[in-house]
Amino acid sequence: MRSSNMSGSIKNFFPNYTVAGAQPEIRIAMQSKDIVEAADETIGRWFYDASIPFNAANSYHYQPIADAIASVGRGYKMPSFHKLRGKILNNIVRDVKIYCNELKLSWKATGCRHQEQNI
Repeated sequence: MRSSNMSGSIKNFFPNYTVAGAQPEIRIAMQSKDIVEAADETIGRWFYDASIPFNAANSYHYQPIADAIASVGRGYKMPSFHKLRGKILNNIVRDVKIYCNELKLSWKATGCRHQEQNI
């Protein structure tokens, strides 16, 4: 006996796994696990080789690094030693100076009287 508010078959409530790509094959799932493990080990080797403290993995910027590299795609070339200590460092210093100047301007609006030298 069917209720008047029931519509369709019970099959509508379950996903159709007979359609290609609806459920990953075990082989594909294992390959992606292997790829992730290889990436993790590559990152680990870099940490060990460069004596990067493990606490660096707790940095706010840690995951955004991976996201930025992934968004560029395969073949991304990491910045060189010279680019890191030159152009990139200068850009970051500029951004920090702009931020500090914005803070100084807000002091007047907030009534802050504390002034730090070299900011």
